[in-house]
Amino acid sequence: MDREFIGRNQIVERYLAGSLPPKGASEFERFVRANPAVLDELGFADRVHSGLRLLEVSGTPEPWAEKPTRFWQQLPFIAGIAAVCASLLVVAVLLGSKVSDQSGLIAKLKQEVIERPIAPTSSSRPIIVQPSLVSAASATSVDLAAGQMTELKIEVTQTKYSTFRVVIDRVNHGRVAILDNMLKDSNGHVRLQLNPAAFGAGDYLLTLEGLNMRREGTPAAWVRLNVGR
Repeated sequence: MDREFIGRNQIVERYLAGSLPPKGASEFERFVRANPAVLDELGFADRVHSGLRLLEVSGTPEPWAEKPTRFWQQLPFIAGIAAVCASLLVVAVLLGSKVSDQSGLIAKLKQEVIERPIAPTSSSRPIIVQPSLVSAASATSVDLAAGQMTELKIEVTQTKYSTFRVVIDRVNHGRVAILDNMLKDSNGHVRLQLNPAAFGAGDYLLTLEGLNMRREGTPAAWVRLNVGR
């Protein structure tokens, strides 16, 4: 590569335009490095200055100018994100502590339920109950006093069944007990001996299911139990 070759093949223009092949660009750079005066002869500086003036007129930043940072790269945005993350971390720690405290309280209450002694009964009280034969919503309510054994005599003479399954549910909680094969006595009563202390304070629904020959149960009577503290 020499001066005549450079001028004839428009090496400078192609180099500046970036259209010169890599090998040609390397040879041109090697030639300029060995012959730096050739840049003045080729008017290279004037062409560069003209190109810079065009960039200035068009409002295009110079290639070496620092590119403007995006809004997410700016310090206020980064600081804001850091503050939000710190706040979320504090909230997470507080929630974790609260959940831990609640878990400890639940575990304590469960242990108290397990270890709670059943209060001894000092007396026994028989109660004859007329249950609802329509629905649980209209069930008769019976108050059971703590510390007193209660014998429920549930009147079932108006039902066709002689054998029952008694289901006891704590209202809004879950099933407490199922007593199977409860027979109607000669007075037409289904008898239950209950210690209210074994249940705990709350409302309970007692459902009597009449059993057929195949031991299939059909709800036939309902009683509500209110166990006081």
